Amino acid sequence: MAKLLVVHAHADGLADGQKNTTELGSRGKAVVGYDFAVAEECFRYDECARYTKVYGAAVIDIEYTDHLRGSFASDCRAKSISAMTALREREPVTPRSRAYVYRNR
Repeated sequence: MAKLLVVHAHADGLADGQKNTTELGSRGKAVVGYDFAVAEECFRYDECARYTKVYGAAVIDIEYTDHLRGSFASDCRAKSISAMTALREREPVTPRSRAYVYRNR
């Protein structure tokens, strides 16, 4: 099913990506045809390398304010964190909310 969705996305000029599935290993790209990965808390759980090994720099990591290893600044200095990492609040709110957080690496 995933492979079929990727075929349709590519036919329309769109990229398609996997989310939170390190278990796919290289099959996500090689077999399914995914172009990138979205990973929640891959730095927190030491999983970023499993994604970047397959997708290189095309890994979007979302880290959450309530579960950082240290500060976001110190986490971003780590070599193992994805180049495309964003810090967000866990429960979505609008940008007008005082709880709204969006920072990127």
